[in-house]
Amino acid sequence: MLSILRQLPNPPLDKLGWPWTEETSSSVYEELSSWPRISIVTPSFNQGKFIEETIRSVLLQNYPNLEYIIIDGGSTDNTLKIIEKYDLNIATIVSEPDNGLYHALNKGIELSNGDLIGIMHSDDVFYDEKTLSAIVETVRSKNVDAVWGDVVFIDKKDDCKIKRHYRADKISPNSFKKGIMPPHTSIYIKKIYYDKLGVFNLKYRIAADYDLALRFFLLNKLTYAYIPKIIVKMREG
Repeated sequence: MLSILRQLPNPPLDKLGWPWTEETSSSVYEELSSWPRISIVTPSFNQGKFIEETIRSVLLQNYPNLEYIIIDGGSTDNTLKIIEKYDLNIATIVSEPDNGLYHALNKGIELSNGDLIGIMHSDDVFYDEKTLSAIVETVRSKNVDAVWGDVVFIDKKDDCKIKRHYRADKISPNSFKKGIMPPHTSIYIKKIYYDKLGVFNLKYRIAADYDLALRFFLLNKLTYAYIPKIIVKMREG
């Protein structure tokens, strides 16, 4: 497998480490001859300050069967210029006005062709370079419909400063009855269930992710497994 890092634009001179100058070693993926297709959807609007780090954290997973989709809401800052720098490695880029976060996510999910779908917001990043391999290995070894893991919340101005570690090891569909669920950026679900059960219900402007979790895991009893790993760093605010 060729190095993705060498194909991408050079990072700013003051940016080092993950996900600027490091990538997943191709040896991680030599175990299997074929890997399921993963679609990752990033909704965006005026996130020029953070989106380059987000994009690099997805692409530098070096995952051999990735479909990366960015749904931009018609940004007016430098977001699109940054996205265009990486367009050769992004499967689909849409930039047009939308009706908010969940509408953008629905558009991305409906465009997805992957076996497994995940969400990455435009100011968040994968915690490290071995995240997608861990997700796929858990889905495969546990033979489940979905997986979720932990997230950490980081300071909006200092991404090295962890404010809170949200652990998902004790979360189950019964927790959803109490309003406790994993952040949707840590959940990866097989696409067939979006096709069968639907996408985010836009009627719920701030709780569509909770509604979807209830429908998928509590009402329709999708099987799931917990990954004992931090999946995403999420910026506060």
